[in-house]
Amino acid sequence: MSSQMLDDNNPTQDNHDQESHISSHHDDEPSDTWGRLISLRPHYSVRPLTEDRIEFGRKASCTIHLKHAAVSGLHCTLINKGSAGVFLTDHSTNGTFVNNVNIGKGKSRQMHHGDEITIIKIQPERITYTLQLVDREKKPLNELEKRYHVGETLGTGAFAVVRHCVDTHTLKEYAVKVIDKKKYMQLSSSKRDTSLMDEVRALQECNHPNIIKLHDYVNTDRYLYLVLELVTGGDLFDRIVAQDGKGFPEEDAKYMFSQLLDAMKYLHQRNIVHRDLKPENILMARKDSLDLRVTDFGLSRVLGEGSFCKTLCGTPQYLAPEVLTENEGGSQPKTRSYDKAVDLWSAGIILYILLSGLAPFSPTHDDPGRLNRCIKAGRYSFPSPHWDRVSSHAKDVVRSLLQVDPTKRMTIEQAERHSWMMKQTKRKATDNGEWERNGSATKRRTGVANANGNGNGGAQQAAAAAAQVMPVGAASV
Repeated sequence: MSSQMLDDNNPTQDNHDQESHISSHHDDEPSDTWGRLISLRPHYSVRPLTEDRIEFGRKASCTIHLKHAAVSGLHCTLINKGSAGVFLTDHSTNGTFVNNVNIGKGKSRQMHHGDEITIIKIQPERITYTLQLVDREKKPLNELEKRYHVGETLGTGAFAVVRHCVDTHTLKEYAVKVIDKKKYMQLSSSKRDTSLMDEVRALQECNHPNIIKLHDYVNTDRYLYLVLELVTGGDLFDRIVAQDGKGFPEEDAKYMFSQLLDAMKYLHQRNIVHRDLKPENILMARKDSLDLRVTDFGLSRVLGEGSFCKTLCGTPQYLAPEVLTENEGGSQPKTRSYDKAVDLWSAGIILYILLSGLAPFSPTHDDPGRLNRCIKAGRYSFPSPHWDRVSSHAKDVVRSLLQVDPTKRMTIEQAERHSWMMKQTKRKATDNGEWERNGSATKRRTGVANANGNGNGGAQQAAAAAAQVMPVGAASV
């Protein structure tokens, strides 16, 4: 789902009131309504479902009449079988998709509350409905459900689920992160009762183009709902894997790294240390774009003047040496603690991976402690042939960031002034928001589809990002 789609789905002033009323109140619906189709395109409106057989298609006799050449005469049927459930059958040539998965012509699947039915996938003609089952609404709606239509699951984690949602009044699309507070406290290393709200406070303070935006939040006794900006380009981890171990062209790596630096500078100026920077926590704005968003502030801390962190947290491959040193040798941390410099170490790891497709430090099955030893010693290399094409200036930035002593580690300001960064490729925005490299005909266009033409696949990949071990060779020695 692209930014264009969000704009296309903004209703006009005339139908805005109609959509808001229909989406929020159902008192005037027939008493035998068993379901509801919520369209993401305002002129298709909201359709209460009373008939047990609902036909979608181009034929005038269809219940849902869709006048589009890509729609089959009888495209699909939605059948209510009472206690047996609701089923969707595909009859089309071009496919019927449930939660972006093609059912297959002649095949059926059972439907659930919140499932998304897509008749046309290609923008800007995309036709998608969210299915609401009335039986599910007998329980009282929480504050989130009163304001948003919550749809398909985009990804899951240890204590959170990310789902697609639509604002009932504006029909704008977002991603809602549903955090199970009980599971979070069981799994979190933090003993602070307020730790769960750190992500909310951090995001509330942020307004930066390279940091994911918090649109809204709802806090209940059991769950914390974060309504976030929806981005569709997947995460940086998947983008790195797609390079097939070759790393990015140096100028592309530099462009992404400069955005990461800018985001970190913004956070650090507000005394926010992320503490878990890694490719899985960096989302790409669109599939064919290198614009990125830093996300997942679940481990972030807002530091007061002179404050330091003491908790062992983060992902092992990206942990700074001082984090490991401060938490070894017993349960009590040592006196000296760590600060914002830990984010610079993580940034150095990310830059290393961007340039080479390798991880500088990686665990091994036969020697689990090797990872920590290599990190604390700063023991890594620039192996051939992966680093043969990388400039000495780029390597110098990596070395300066991966300094074991945090007092000798390159700062953000020093990185910005480094000769490698000063030679950064100039890029300019074109009239339609695309990016192009000066002196080159190559453009980075706004991507609205994944490899299968699925505009939401990137959002699914991004939301499903978990703590994965980098599936590339390690360069530590």
